Amino acid sequence: MHVKSNLDFIQIGLRVREIRKAAHLKPGEFGEIVGVGDRHISNVESSARHLSPELAANICDAFPQYTMDYIFRGIEVETSDNLFVRIKNLNTEQRELVENLVSTLEQQAKR
Repeated sequence: MHVKSNLDFIQIGLRVREIRKAAHLKPGEFGEIVGVGDRHISNVESSARHLSPELAANICDAFPQYTMDYIFRGIEVETSDNLFVRIKNLNTEQRELVENLVSTLEQQAKR
C-alpha cells in the first residue's frame, strides 16, 4: 500500500541548506557531521533525494537548535522552549543534575 505524503520536499531541502549555511559548512563538512557524503546532502538540498527520518534525526542531534518539526514542516520552536538547547547550554555539573533528575523521574514513573 502506498501512502501519499503531504511533505514538501523542496521546502525540506531548502531548510536543510539553511541549517548547513547557518553553520557555515560546505556540503561535505555538513555531511561528515551528520553521517553522509556531500553528494547526498546536495541531493537532499535540491530535492533530488528525499530526506530520511534517520538523517533528519542526525541533523537534530548535531544541531539541537533545530527540531524535526522545523525540518519537515517548517514549524519553528523558540530556543527558550527547546529543552535540548537549554540543557546543552548548561555546564557539565548542571547537565549531570538534569540527568539525575530525569533518572529519578523515570524510576518514579515505573512504580
